[in-house]
Amino acid sequence: MGKELSKHRILLIEDDLSARSSLLAMLANDFSHQDNLLEASSLPEGLILFEENTVDCILLGEQFLYYSDNEALDKFQQKQQALETPVVLLNDITLRKEDRVHTDQPQWERVPKQGVSGDELNRVIRFSIEHTKLNKKIRQIQHEQNLILECAGEGIIVTDKEGIITYVNQAGLDYLAANQTDLIGKHVKTLIADTKPLSAEHGSNNLINLPNELKSRMGIEISPGFSFLNIHNQPFPVEYSSTLLHDEDYNHLGMVILFQDISNRLKAEKIAAFHTCFDRLTELPNRDLFKEVITLAILEASKKASNFAVFHIDIDGFKKVNEALDEQSGDALLKAFANRLETNLYPESFLARFSGDEFGILIKDINSMRQVEHYAQSLLDSISDPFAIDGNELYVHASIGASVYGDNDASAETLLRQADIALQLAKENGRNSYYVHDKKANSINTERLKIASYLHRAIENQEFYLNLHPQYCIKQNKLLGFEVLLRWNNPDLGIVSPDKFIPIAEEVGLINQIDDWVLEQACQELSQWQQQHLIGDDFVLAVNISAFQLRQKDFSQKVKATLDSYNISPQHLEFELTETALMRSVDDSIEVLGKLRAMGVTISIDDFGTAYASLTYLKRLPVHNLKIDRSFVMDIENSQSDAKIVEAIIHLAHSLDLAVIAEGVETKAQLEFLQDHDCEKAQGYYFSKPTDVETATNLLRTMHLKVS
Repeated sequence: MGKELSKHRILLIEDDLSARSSLLAMLANDFSHQDNLLEASSLPEGLILFEENTVDCILLGEQFLYYSDNEALDKFQQKQQALETPVVLLNDITLRKEDRVHTDQPQWERVPKQGVSGDELNRVIRFSIEHTKLNKKIRQIQHEQNLILECAGEGIIVTDKEGIITYVNQAGLDYLAANQTDLIGKHVKTLIADTKPLSAEHGSNNLINLPNELKSRMGIEISPGFSFLNIHNQPFPVEYSSTLLHDEDYNHLGMVILFQDISNRLKAEKIAAFHTCFDRLTELPNRDLFKEVITLAILEASKKASNFAVFHIDIDGFKKVNEALDEQSGDALLKAFANRLETNLYPESFLARFSGDEFGILIKDINSMRQVEHYAQSLLDSISDPFAIDGNELYVHASIGASVYGDNDASAETLLRQADIALQLAKENGRNSYYVHDKKANSINTERLKIASYLHRAIENQEFYLNLHPQYCIKQNKLLGFEVLLRWNNPDLGIVSPDKFIPIAEEVGLINQIDDWVLEQACQELSQWQQQHLIGDDFVLAVNISAFQLRQKDFSQKVKATLDSYNISPQHLEFELTETALMRSVDDSIEVLGKLRAMGVTISIDDFGTAYASLTYLKRLPVHNLKIDRSFVMDIENSQSDAKIVEAIIHLAHSLDLAVIAEGVETKAQLEFLQDHDCEKAQGYYFSKPTDVETATNLLRTMHLKVS
């Protein structure tokens, strides 16, 4: 027992010398170091020792509570309370009841001053010390728990068993915009608000027709489920959980409620839901949502035995228009276009933006194909009016593809695909037009899919070959060279026209591979003719290049590498490209063509007069020749306007120091007209049809063929 006390320091304050000596004698057995036993005969003396030493327990004569100087007693109690030092009172049996006049007696342990045994004294001292330590530990734990509660991000409300609030942590006070006095003593039911769905408003009237089944997922209507009222009686949505408090016998003591204000989370979820279903720029539904609307429309139409139509709308040449504008103006045009479509919606219709410059419209209760065509034309008419963008009037056109639901087996994916096929056909028909999907469209699409599939194996299977169309100097009756024409002979499809497979090759990303193959084959033929000394210094082989090749940053390096690999002089190679290809990116075209011309390659503008090349750009383009399109040459004998156009092109070319090549010469009268107006070169069936490579090689052996 003594060993347990020996590590502690005890202060004994007792003015009765006999009692003090007796108690010290009992304690001395428990302490190996007498320094741990301190004694004082008065409270002031004891206070000095208390202040100078670390004391673990004080034995205090009871009489000091009643007969001491009040100032000394106050100081003693203040220090004892501050340090939480345990005190054991030594009861004085000589004190009369009327002597115990102190009304605020501390709740300290007590032992008799006389007659107490050493073991009892030891036990009481140890108990006081351990009890004090335990109380400190409990208070520390409680303090830490309070800190946790106060620092918690969640609001915490504690109630008694009647639901009366007894505690609210700081987060809860912040959420409720209150302080403790506002809430303590109130019933928790005063914090609960009546809840109603919160409606989110969006600017587009288009949402009026949105099916109710989709509104919840998109954030159009949000019900928080449960709300609290703050001190200002304003409701806010909360997420909460509650736990009942019980004692050891499971008697109900109260309840703990944990809650969070989820206003910001609901807003974020609403915004996220909106952006997954709506376009950010126009705030219209996106393609995914449009597809779901079609699916619901199919269910509705199948029940009502009704029809509906899906329209796919694409702005013609928007990329070119967008490149001419800044990003802000391009976005403004798209928003204005969306608004124009929205103003032309039928009552039972739905508008969406798919991506970029593509939009979709669904119209219910279609009664006839004529109704579909009439609506498509009305859209085109509406779009043809100018758009006011940043103080300027912009004119754009659109192509429209439509599909009609009338088959119970049709799906949303099918209708969208049919509308897309119809859109492609509308574009092929010259744009600024519409096409309604039909069996012919299915047939065309099936053919396109076949062509796309076979194209992937055409080079590997050696299905491509070259035809060469002779070009002549019509003043000297001399063969000058050939234009390279790509041909495709597929075992299953037969001979496929370039007009069919070239656009598809561009769509599926094979055009660059095909163009590279043509250039490689052309240079291979040139190399063989050069080795056989069949071509002179002025001979050229003209190869058509596409806008895709012009956009390749390394195109000029690729050409040089190919020429070097076959040891061909660049002067024998000519590139022909259309006005449309040139104008897609004029500055880039000028840069690439400048490098090719500097290399020694000849450059010609093909089909001149059929597109929209600006004379300003024409002066800047590093070209050598203009090729007059066959559509102007074929009627120069009978059409005065075509004759004047050909004259004007020749005059324009010569004024810019460019040579002229006429395509499609089929009669002697056409040739004579061109000769009379100083056209330098020509090609056409009057001279020769396109030939295979072997025939062209034989033709080279007659270098001075006369034109007759």
